[in-house]
Amino acid sequence: MKLIMIFLLDEKRLDDIVSLMVEAGISQASILPSEGLGEYLAKEVPIFAGLRQLFTDTRSRSRTIMALAEDEATVQNFRKLLAIEGLSFTAPGAGVMITLPVDSIQKPPSD
Repeated sequence: MKLIMIFLLDEKRLDDIVSLMVEAGISQASILPSEGLGEYLAKEVPIFAGLRQLFTDTRSRSRTIMALAEDEATVQNFRKLLAIEGLSFTAPGAGVMITLPVDSIQKPPSD
C-alpha cells in the first residue's frame, strides 16, 4: 500500500486530479483545505508580516490531498494519467506530490 500526498497550490486543478485518481483506481482519499507557511506567518505572526514578499508562495487557498493506493502499479498508472492530461507537478506554482510506503493500517472491518 502507498500513501499519496499532494500539496496542491493550483486549486483550479483539483477536480481534474480527483477524477484521475478515481480513474486510476484510487478511491480512498481525503481533501483538506490548507495554507502555506508563508501565508500563515504573514497573517498570524506579526514579526514576519514585513517579510511576506520573501516567501515564494503566499497563496491563501491551497489543498492537501491524502490518498491510499493499493500498490506501486496504481501509483504509476495515476502518474501516467496525470502526464496524459498535462498535469505536472514540475511546473512552477503547481504544488508537490509525494508517495510514501504504508506499513500498516488500522480500520474497522467493512460490512
